[in-house]
Amino acid sequence: MRWERVIKEINNIDQAIKIEDSVVRGYYNSVREAISEWILVEEDIAESYQKFNDPQMNKFAEDSKSTIDILNRILNEIDALMEARNKRIEALRELKISKVT
Repeated sequence: MRWERVIKEINNIDQAIKIEDSVVRGYYNSVREAISEWILVEEDIAESYQKFNDPQMNKFAEDSKSTIDILNRILNEIDALMEARNKRIEALRELKISKVT
């Protein structure tokens, strides 16, 4: 499926900063919150399955723990992406200031 472009064109630094900030508010925060909640659910699942004291259920608990590890790695990658984006936003702000002076 091909997505329609959301941003047709960025015409100035103010627009660029606004769009970059929108990515932080609209995507990063939402994605990070959803993954964090998913981790909590997986922790609850693993803990509950372990209480069954059954080999198959223990396997399912271990699967949930593996999922938690993967989700934590994804969070680390998302945080790295956001750190890079924040540096870009700061650079855009500095560029805007240098263009004004």
